[in-house]
Amino acid sequence: MKKLRSKLKDVEGGKVLDVATRDGAFIMKLKDGLKSYTEIIGIDNDEEIIEKNNKTNTYPNIKYLVMDAENMDFEDNTFDMVCMSNTLHHLPNKNKMLSEMKRVLKPGGIFIISELFSEEQSPAQMTHVMLHELGGLIDTLLGEHHSKTLKKQETIDLIKNMGIQIDEIFEDYETDEGIHKRLIERVHKLPQKVAKIKDYPEFDKFMKMAEDVKKNFDNFGIERSTQLVIMGRL
Repeated sequence: MKKLRSKLKDVEGGKVLDVATRDGAFIMKLKDGLKSYTEIIGIDNDEEIIEKNNKTNTYPNIKYLVMDAENMDFEDNTFDMVCMSNTLHHLPNKNKMLSEMKRVLKPGGIFIISELFSEEQSPAQMTHVMLHELGGLIDTLLGEHHSKTLKKQETIDLIKNMGIQIDEIFEDYETDEGIHKRLIERVHKLPQKVAKIKDYPEFDKFMKMAEDVKKNFDNFGIERSTQLVIMGRL
């Protein structure tokens, strides 16, 4: 994400929190992009992935904690920077988590949201959007909440309504051979994912959606969708 990196290169991050960190990919962007930081903490409620992150982590000023992001264990005004990447559309209670992020951020602290959006994508990027949304529908049916990918203005409005002073809004894009390979693998494994709901009444509908994803992939290929990045201050 070249634009984000250029914005971060002069920023002294201080104590940084990455919410819903998953495999820590966004933490690596912060580590490589920030001018400096004292500590980066990634939190996620998935114990297995946090254990894996801590086993593979080799950076003394980076750590991963199992924590409910809607009820964080941190005191008010703990962090100089709070971030979240590609998570808003997963949340059943978006305002609750955003309020917690705001609570633990120091006055004047930096707030960063990076989020997928559903409109104005290229045909190849729409394969990713379609793939992502179908996967989310299946996950929701199986008990893991996953909303539709948000539109740009929906994400912007969510942040504005939290009382965050927005400094910059921009679109950014990243891809590398590893990301592209994983996206292609997800397309090819889509029938197996749909098969998980073969006993549900939605099966035929979702199988048709999977066929549409494959058709779009065959016609246009697949590229990672463009990200909306919002940077602001409390």
